[in-house]
Amino acid sequence: MLIKCSGGASRRIMLYHWLFTIKFMYLMCFAAGQNNSNIEQLLGYRYVCLDQSSVPPSSTYQTNLNNLLSSLSSDSATSNGFGNRTSGNDQSNMVYGLYTCRGDLNTSLCHQCIQNTSRLLMAACPNNASAILWYPSCLLRYSNQNFFGKLTMTPRIPMVVDSQNSTSGLDFDSDARVLMNGLIQMVSDTPLMFGTHMFNINGTQRRYGWVQCCRDISSEECRTCLSYLLEAVQGCCEQKSVWRVFSPSCFMMYETQAFYLNDTTLPNAPRPQQVMQKDGIRPMFSEDHTDIEETVNADLPMMPLSTIIQSTDNFSDECKLGKGGFGPVYKGVLPGGKQIAIKRLSKTSGQGVEEFKNEVTLIAKLQHRNLVRLLACCIEQNEKLLIYEYMPNSSLDFHLFDMVKGAQLGWKQRLTIINGIAKGILYLHEDSRLRVIHRDLKASNILLDHEMNPKISDFGLARIFLEDQREANTNRIAGTYGYMAPEYVRGGLFSVKSDVFSFGVILLEIISGKRNSGFCHSEHSQTLLMHAWKLWCEAKALEMMDPVLEETCVAREVLKCIHIGLLCVQQDAADRPTMSSVVHMLASDAVTVQEPAQPAFSVASVDMERESSSNASVHYTVNEITVTEDIPR
Repeated sequence: MLIKCSGGASRRIMLYHWLFTIKFMYLMCFAAGQNNSNIEQLLGYRYVCLDQSSVPPSSTYQTNLNNLLSSLSSDSATSNGFGNRTSGNDQSNMVYGLYTCRGDLNTSLCHQCIQNTSRLLMAACPNNASAILWYPSCLLRYSNQNFFGKLTMTPRIPMVVDSQNSTSGLDFDSDARVLMNGLIQMVSDTPLMFGTHMFNINGTQRRYGWVQCCRDISSEECRTCLSYLLEAVQGCCEQKSVWRVFSPSCFMMYETQAFYLNDTTLPNAPRPQQVMQKDGIRPMFSEDHTDIEETVNADLPMMPLSTIIQSTDNFSDECKLGKGGFGPVYKGVLPGGKQIAIKRLSKTSGQGVEEFKNEVTLIAKLQHRNLVRLLACCIEQNEKLLIYEYMPNSSLDFHLFDMVKGAQLGWKQRLTIINGIAKGILYLHEDSRLRVIHRDLKASNILLDHEMNPKISDFGLARIFLEDQREANTNRIAGTYGYMAPEYVRGGLFSVKSDVFSFGVILLEIISGKRNSGFCHSEHSQTLLMHAWKLWCEAKALEMMDPVLEETCVAREVLKCIHIGLLCVQQDAADRPTMSSVVHMLASDAVTVQEPAQPAFSVASVDMERESSSNASVHYTVNEITVTEDIPR
């Protein structure tokens, strides 16, 4: 049945033609002389007939259209899954056509899909100057107007294939959106603009996603188009197990069954298992990767090593950003221009292996505007790499403790950074699907985006708490000198209050522009914390403020932040506020805040043996304690 929606005499749109019959598909395949069961695992398509004029196309246009479709069909037999052509010499009768095949189809299956789509489209829209037909495996489009290279997001056609609600118990925002948003960011920068992925819900149920763009639009337009489609799901398909959304320039599907094709990729295309982990079949790795690979969470896409090598100029020194907790960090530029940061595990770092496994399995589950986003990972040819969004403004310490750059951080900007860090930690502690203790919060682990918004990074030491768990103990203490809570250093005891302590240190560093580690004052204590406490008790707290803030600060806001910072670094963990209280105190001037007690003594009193050093940090070992001291750059 055809449903015609009239939009005026000059335009008729025929929407929502739905065929879901095996018999009809069998007849189609028989007419084509071949069995297309490998092409259409999900039997269904949508088409739209678009008139640009109330007058039916001329016979010359129809002839040009027939020639165009024949040409596109022939081209698909030898192409890499995408092509556009024109037919006709007279502008008034010119016809423009384009086809796109799904990225995991080989040329033979692509050709069969375009052949069948051509027949269906001619039958469905016999007297229309423009038309589009979407299959789960390919798209075919023609028009009397030149649409090549133009982002076209309408008509936007959502389709619920399975009317049953999802049985996962999770709504669209909490799982499908995370998956599809991750795919959108990943595939928009790949040559094929195509990606698929399998992920687990609650560890028991699988979902399969697919997104793709026509390759005549830019990477940025691809992201825009796919994000626009994702909006259509709400109000139509949320909590549904199976849905699809189509537009002229991009399309996506969300399924309960695997629908990708294995080992049938197009020539010169990455193999499906290199693009995304899927179908529960993991890529082949060497034996020394097995232990790590088994921990890779199904939420996380895999990026081919060849792409990373190309993006970093084979890990050249010019692309090196610095050295992280378990190896160097590089800047990479993907073919579409997207910038990424790559953490490369040092092959001699045993500790780094554990951090790598922990970060892969943990941060892929976390999504917040104040957490750095993990895009993908790579475990291939003895390489272990994490791919993050690139932060153009480096880390907080890079700006805060530099005389020139620090002078450019006004009070308003610093307050924004303080609030952002607090909200990120609150998400980890209370609002995420997991209850996470970071354990290594410090200024160098706060990255800044292009607008100087803070994003917490480096989850190699993070730990997950059960819902009713309040604290834990460890024999392997690892963290950074100057930021670790006293109960953690002395007894290995950590909790959400350990992170609160670290946040308090960062807050006081932001206000003063001084590091807690290595801070020295001739009249007061050796630490920034004791210096702040001494001034607070003398009602001179503003004297600890960075002098560059004098012209931009709001005194009451600075005093409130110092007050909150001192509450966070109190000796007794039970006296420290929760992060929800911290966020509330920062946001309101009407909250009654208790007086702080004396802060914890410096960890500097512990006798430490220097183990190794680098330009960026110094590592110490105290019995079973591993401590990192940040050194000014």
